[in-house]
Amino acid sequence: DAGSPNVFVFQKWQIDEVKVPDGDMEQVQVKLTIQTGSLQTQWKDLEKSIRKKKDYFYAKKFPRATVTIDGAKKIEDGTYTTTAMLTLKGVTKAVDLNFTASETAPYQIKGSGVITRQKFKFTGGGPKDEVPVNFEVSLPAE
Repeated sequence: DAGSPNVFVFQKWQIDEVKVPDGDMEQVQVKLTIQTGSLQTQWKDLEKSIRKKKDYFYAKKFPRATVTIDGAKKIEDGTYTTTAMLTLKGVTKAVDLNFTASETAPYQIKGSGVITRQKFKFTGGGPKDEVPVNFEVSLPAE
């Protein structure tokens, strides 16, 4: 959600690696790949533009984004916080994420964070620079 009613969803992504030693989510290690060309939204003209243009995802040159998580911290309310390394358009930056996790595998993860567009060379006009992201994933046992 970049500040409009248009929600962007990546339809193709995969978990490349997952480790949760002894079921301890604070030691979680995850690597995943997102196919940037699989972005979809209900506004089809916008969808085509943000996939192709150099000032947005430019999926032809940067077909994949990657996310790497190496550990998390459990906070008092039982949720977790982590700093993920996101590589998008050839730029790698830290992104803070908060999430909940089920206690047993497969781990049901639900979380959110904020991506600052300019840090990743998004120069095209947009309603706001800080874009909220939400995610849900089932992490298998190792």
